[in-house]
Amino acid sequence: MTNHPPPQCTLSAAEMPDRLALIEQLCNRASAVDRITGGLVLRFQPISGIKEELEGFVAAEQQCCSFWRLEVVDDSGVDVGLRWTGPPETASFLARLAATIEDRISATARS
Repeated sequence: MTNHPPPQCTLSAAEMPDRLALIEQLCNRASAVDRITGGLVLRFQPISGIKEELEGFVAAEQQCCSFWRLEVVDDSGVDVGLRWTGPPETASFLARLAATIEDRISATARS
């Protein structure tokens, strides 16, 4: 068995608040979340510019958090997805993120 260092983000403390705000904005705009093996897929309405925005997020995350596996998935105009998976050490974070988004979507649907 090979020991790997734990996943680490290389953003500076000064850069972190902006990135967390961006993640929160994306999560708040998700219209659905699907739990998949090893992570989740955030679903977005296919509005103008969303695919490019998600691609920009993926590129930025790959610079600081190369342990994430991120992929933009375009479902032919039905929706645009962000597949977000990672190594086993990130499973609890991704599960909490999915639960938070599910709770927000449910609360919005009830209002």
